[in-house]
Amino acid sequence: MKYLRIIMLALATTVVVSAAAATSASAAKYGFFKDETSEPAIGYKYSGKLTEGEAELVTPKNGTIKCKKATGSGEIISENDGEGEIIFKECSFEGLACNSSGAASGEIVSKEITILAVLEILSGGTKQPALLFKPLKETKLECTSLEKLTITNSTGTGVLGGLLVLLPKAAEEGKGWLGVENSEKKWLYDLEFKQKEGKQEGSGEFKESETGELMKAGLTTTGTGLKAFKEESAEGAKLSLIFEKRISIFA
Repeated sequence: MKYLRIIMLALATTVVVSAAAATSASAAKYGFFKDETSEPAIGYKYSGKLTEGEAELVTPKNGTIKCKKATGSGEIISENDGEGEIIFKECSFEGLACNSSGAASGEIVSKEITILAVLEILSGGTKQPALLFKPLKETKLECTSLEKLTITNSTGTGVLGGLLVLLPKAAEEGKGWLGVENSEKKWLYDLEFKQKEGKQEGSGEFKESETGELMKAGLTTTGTGLKAFKEESAEGAKLSLIFEKRISIFA
């Protein structure tokens, strides 16, 4: 009987350990990890570029600021946080070259952009992995001495500025998004930004963790000038993040 109790105890322990392991394996990890491991990709650097068409930064009442080129750079600084900057080039509005304060003609520079791994809350309460691109500073643009525009984060209770980009199904299924290798042996992660009249393509609502506070992403603009810029912001671009080494986003 003594041996039977020992065997039963061993079996019970095995069941408990197995259940705990299964729970741990099924729990989503939010962030940037080295390849297919659970080790954070801290220190991994990335670049960025437009992959298709033009970038539309804002939609004034009578037209759109468009940029023909864009480049970016940054680094993963923690398990679920990256930081970097993006430079839009050949930007214009109705034939007028536009630039951010202190930048060359036709260039819009947005510095101190953080990238956070979050969960976007869709209709019905469904959660889907997403990346939040959040500028920490406002960007001031001008197309002439009269046409001026400021892009800033939304502020207020439960509101955090930035743009959400939903990730592919691989991340949603807990497999992690591993990107695509190109001919130069680099790893590409293609993203598409969509916001019109101040509204994101999805719900715009997100949580930084399963039990975190519900927040809303978005950018707003204010402007002065003869063209009467709208206060609602609109951003649209197809951008690729490029890593030298493969990472897994949302392992």
